[in-house]
Amino acid sequence: MCFSNRYSKLLPTVAALKGKAVGVLQGATQEDFVRKHWEHQGVKVVVYRDQSQIYLDLAAGRLDASVQEGQNAQEGFLDKPQGKAFEFKGKVLSDFATLGEGTGLGLRKGDPLKAELDKAIRALKQDGTLSRLSQKYFKRDIIAQ
Repeated sequence: MCFSNRYSKLLPTVAALKGKAVGVLQGATQEDFVRKHWEHQGVKVVVYRDQSQIYLDLAAGRLDASVQEGQNAQEGFLDKPQGKAFEFKGKVLSDFATLGEGTGLGLRKGDPLKAELDKAIRALKQDGTLSRLSQKYFKRDIIAQ
């Protein structure tokens, strides 16, 4: 997700961010995304070793925007007093090669519980339980459709 000051008209596009400073966490998939899609087209990518430094620079106006996983941004910055003037911008960024897709759960190959686990997840999805839990704990529906 990309977020910036709620009063700016920035969107997560090269055209809108050209010449702007965008902060990302070093080694994160979001760094790969902005380097692949934006940096060579004039967006200034500023890499940080610590996410809290990104939040400080956003609040101080040294960054125009930041790209990070949505839940981390929400809980780590947007829900806090220093993040009240900021909001998510545009749609969720998407690129399977750099950001991947969805969330995984590791099981041993051939685990006999896989079929039961799949069945339980499908049932929780179908009856809306997963979406309700998502809204309760994440303040948005993060359940894959």
